[in-house]
Amino acid sequence: MACFNSLADDIPHVLPPESRPHLLAPTASDLEKYGEKDTILAGFHTDLNFLTIHGRSRYPGLHIWARNTGKRIAVKIPPGNYLLVQAGKQLEHITGGLVKAGYHEVVVNEKTLDVIAQRKVDYPARPLVRISSTFFWHLSSDFDLVPIPQLSEKAKEIRAQQLQIGRDEGKEVEYLPMKVGKQVQKYVCPAEEIKKKKAFAFCIPKPPPCAVVLWLANTLA
Repeated sequence: MACFNSLADDIPHVLPPESRPHLLAPTASDLEKYGEKDTILAGFHTDLNFLTIHGRSRYPGLHIWARNTGKRIAVKIPPGNYLLVQAGKQLEHITGGLVKAGYHEVVVNEKTLDVIAQRKVDYPARPLVRISSTFFWHLSSDFDLVPIPQLSEKAKEIRAQQLQIGRDEGKEVEYLPMKVGKQVQKYVCPAEEIKKKKAFAFCIPKPPPCAVVLWLANTLA
């Protein structure tokens, strides 16, 4: 929470949603075809945007990795009107690595199989389709991604503390100042790679035109 307070103080135009190139991107997986245990529905990855907001799916399967332990955790969203919010690469950049983009994946697990079996009994006429309702909160492509100094310093302190207790986070990342549009381009495949990997590139038509969200669809037939 302190991090967001600092963000709001230093760059107040980051957080308001008006005129930002956001994307609501629901995806579907056919569990009749891809419902075996350990089937990967969305591979291990982080998101390039500012924040990713997940709605609850009827079928479990979303997993995240805890930064402090490195452990893989199956996500459980409690009953009620709750959302899961994850940091993306833009938030990681602007905090100098203090807030890391969250690694996550969607894999068919035991809980997924339990729900599949129950829904076959309760709703035999309905298709077994897992819907992932995900909202990608982006910054404008002409926004300057510049790490906030006090947050960068805090990130370095935490990194040093982790190293002292034997938790090496690997090579230190350098967060160079750049436009969001340039940052997005770093993560987007060239057109020929998109064809090879059966990937979808979605461009938002309104300004900024270079705001692109890419994900690999490994459930394509």
